[in-house]
Amino acid sequence: MKIAMICPYFAESVGGGDVSTKVFIDELNKRYSNNIKVFVLSNKVNKEYSKYNLVETKFFNFLSSGWRAFLLNTNLFDYYLSLKLVMLFKKIKPNIVHVQEVLWLPAVVKAANRLGIKVINTIRDDRFVCNLATCREDAQLFFGCSNKQYMKCLKKTSKQTFGFGFVGYFLYWFLRFRSQVLLESLKKCDKLVSVSDYVKSNLVKMGVSNDKIMTAYNLIPDWKVNNIEVRKIRQNYGKEKFIIFSSGRIVKNKGFQVLIKSVAEVVNVDHVNKQKDILVLIAGDGGYRQELEKLVSELKVSDYVKFIGKVSHDEIKNYYAISDLVVVPSLIKESLSRVIYDSVGAKKPVIAADVGGNKELFVNNFGAKYKLIFKHSSGLDMKKMIKELHRQKKFYNDYWKKFKDFNQINVNAYFDLYEKLYRKL
Repeated sequence: MKIAMICPYFAESVGGGDVSTKVFIDELNKRYSNNIKVFVLSNKVNKEYSKYNLVETKFFNFLSSGWRAFLLNTNLFDYYLSLKLVMLFKKIKPNIVHVQEVLWLPAVVKAANRLGIKVINTIRDDRFVCNLATCREDAQLFFGCSNKQYMKCLKKTSKQTFGFGFVGYFLYWFLRFRSQVLLESLKKCDKLVSVSDYVKSNLVKMGVSNDKIMTAYNLIPDWKVNNIEVRKIRQNYGKEKFIIFSSGRIVKNKGFQVLIKSVAEVVNVDHVNKQKDILVLIAGDGGYRQELEKLVSELKVSDYVKFIGKVSHDEIKNYYAISDLVVVPSLIKESLSRVIYDSVGAKKPVIAADVGGNKELFVNNFGAKYKLIFKHSSGLDMKKMIKELHRQKKFYNDYWKKFKDFNQINVNAYFDLYEKLYRKL
């Protein structure tokens, strides 16, 4: 069985979805290499990814990933891209196409339908509701958004991106109906896989049949760390520090300011315990870093908060390993943060904001027993959270054991789906 995996940024690893796809393909290859051959259609190829069957799509490679995403957020290039995909599909002859990036879906559906190939789409976000980031940044979604509301959001996005709100008037006709096209393409897929029940509920709200959707979670990385390297990093930051780790793009909606303020409230009153001092390590890069550094200075917590820049997914496992606690303070309604999966893989307790699907793994497996979930309306009380961590130390040290068969269950669900569709050919 041949699977064409559509992951345009696979060899660039620009986001959590690309990392999740890599972990998924690794598991497929490990468990089902005798049954499945996976081809990865990526916009670029990279020597670091030579172990994968990469097929280069070459969609405006000279542009940054951000500009390529912008072009695909219009309806202008679907036909052109579908022609490229038809040629590639004829070359590799896949039985099933599995789409990991929804902006490519309209072109994929056109090409696959022409050649009679089954299509699966893994849904990682809610761009089928609205293709603008503004709604998610404001932690709200407008179902059935009016033209007036859309223009309001578009002007806000244009001002943030280009410095001028009036640019939105020009972009309106290019962007306004993209979500509708994405939704119609989703309905034409043979099967949809949502990465959380939160995403599934939004699909159903938008009129997609519940029978067409299954939930299969992203996979937990099976990390092996170099203990010597980990000890060196830990020594650099201090053996006695209580290290809190957080990671992601440094943008406002990731909520790092919430974490910084909560830590400031603790260290400006007293220490969490008498043996250890708090140290927050924030990994990532982005345009909001300067604002956060200013906040750190204003709150006088520069000794307690360090920005360590962008860290590769292969290297970041060492920072999870040295941490005592991980925090996901996101303001945005995420499907289910990649950082949560990585934290479980690193066997570290994680504090998560109750937004989108971020609490699902914990609620589904532990119910109310897992208490490291907070609502932004109540605020993040770091002192209370760390007290809870110490009070139930054994539980939070061992909670990851509940996920021992997690990857096998979810990979098997995908494989069963592949086989079911394959038998229908």
